[in-house]
This record gives sequence, structure tokens and C-alpha cells, in this order.
Amino acid sequence: MLVMALVSIVAWDLAARQQIDIRRTSNLLGHDQALLYAEGMEAWAGQILARDAASGSVDYLGQDWSQHLPPLPVDGGLLTGELVDQQGLYNVNNLLNGGTIDPAEQARFRRLLAALELPVDLADAVADWLDSDQDRRFPGGGEDQEYLAATPPYRAANAQIRSVTELRLIQGFTADYYRRIAPFVTALPERTPINVNTAPLPVLVALVPGLRLNDAEALVEGRGLRGYRDVANFAQQPSLIAHVADLGMGTGISVGSHYFLAHGRVILGSLSLEFYSLLSRSQAQVSLVRRIQGTL
Repeated sequence: MLVMALVSIVAWDLAARQQIDIRRTSNLLGHDQALLYAEGMEAWAGQILARDAASGSVDYLGQDWSQHLPPLPVDGGLLTGELVDQQGLYNVNNLLNGGTIDPAEQARFRRLLAALELPVDLADAVADWLDSDQDRRFPGGGEDQEYLAATPPYRAANAQIRSVTELRLIQGFTADYYRRIAPFVTALPERTPINVNTAPLPVLVALVPGLRLNDAEALVEGRGLRGYRDVANFAQQPSLIAHVADLGMGTGISVGSHYFLAHGRVILGSLSLEFYSLLSRSQAQVSLVRRIQGTL
């Protein structure tokens, strides 16, 4: 009886281990399959952007690249995706200029925070996170001394932000504050102008001092789905007449974009893979900057 019991236990254990191994192998194969679909969607996005570049240098929301990819049946599941113009968002790395903070960009970031009803002192905290010195900005800044007192301790980056999720590490950013600002900011590897043809309302409000919400709404209505043909056309809008001198038309704004985010999701049975691919476009050449799985 004892021998039979031991044999039964061993047999049950072997069967259980086999099922776990089968499930593990199935998950690995499914994940590899999902990655291939993600790379296919990424290649599709690159082709769309290259084709769009051939039609002109102006980017606006009525073009093919801005259309959501409807749920696409694939072997064993579904694939969905979209392209998001990253230069329609505020690039937090615009704050940094050669290791120091650009006062004009910091003022623009403060206006974005105010438009989102967030504490404007968060701009000081982000500036200290980016700049290369250890001088704390008042009242809202923080350098290594403040971060080393945290649990667990860490240091300020003193460098470009690699992902907008990094804002969660910066002093003063609560989960709620991050949730509210995340749809309107990006982190690109270089300083970039804001594309006024794709920028959402809060980003447009932040462009220049004194621009009101109804002014920004008029700008959105004026661009429609076809956008503004050039920066001069944008600057001629009635709601901007009094602000032309503050626009920074040389570098601060544009009607075209070089950076786009391909965001997709693959669902294969019980497996779900979400991915983000930051793409850079120079004329008709599209290259991958970074690829992220899970959370951006």
C-alpha cells in the first residue's frame, strides 16, 4: 500500500510538472508570435509614414497615418494599432538646452501645467531633474539631497528624460498628477517644435502667454482636418494677432513632424501584449528609436 501511494504521488507530480511545462512552452511560443505581429505592425506604420512624407512636409489629423487601425484578425487572435504624432505633444526635454534650462521653455511648461490645473511649481522639479547642477530651484525644485532622503533612496537623473513614465519619480508628481499630464507630454531624444496641426487644446493654450481656452478652440476650429499649410498661415489667425512676437516661429512651432509613436496591442487567446515603438522620420526614411513592451 505504501509503495502504491508513493507511486501515485510521483505520477501525479510528474503529470503536474508536465502540464506546467506545456503551459510555459505555450506562453513562450505565444509571446514570440505576438512579437512578430508587433514587428509587422511597426513595419506597416513605417510604410504609412514614408508614403505620407512623399506627399508633402505638412502633417495634420486628416491624413492616413492618424487613422486608427480597426481590430485586425490574425492567426489565433486580434491586432489593433494607431499612430500618434509626438510633436503635437509637449516634449519635456525641450526644457534642457546644453545642460541648462531654457527659461522660455520652462515658462511654456508652466502654462501647460496651469492649463491642466496642476501646480506650476512642478516645472521647478522637472527642471532640477534635467539640469546638470545640484542647485535646488525654489519653491518646487529638488536635487540629490531630496531624493536620497526617499525610501528607497535614489538620485536626480541630471539628464534627458527617456520616457514620460519617469515623471513618476520626480518630486511632487502624484499618481493623479501624472495621469492628468501624461496624454499631453512626450520625451523625445532632441529638442522639437510643437506641431500646431496636431496639438491638443492644453498644448495650444501653453504656446504663448495670455492665450485663452476660447482662443485655442478657435485655432482648432480654424485648422479643421486639413491643418494649417504653414506657420505663417497659423500666425495670421485672429486669436493669435496679439501674440505673434511670442510664438518663436523659428524653432518653437511647426506644421510638420519627425517623431511618431506606433501603439498597438496583440491578443492571442488569454495572452495580451501591448507595445510602443517610437519612430523617427527624416524625409521618406523611417527608423526605430526605441521599442517598449507593456507600459510606455
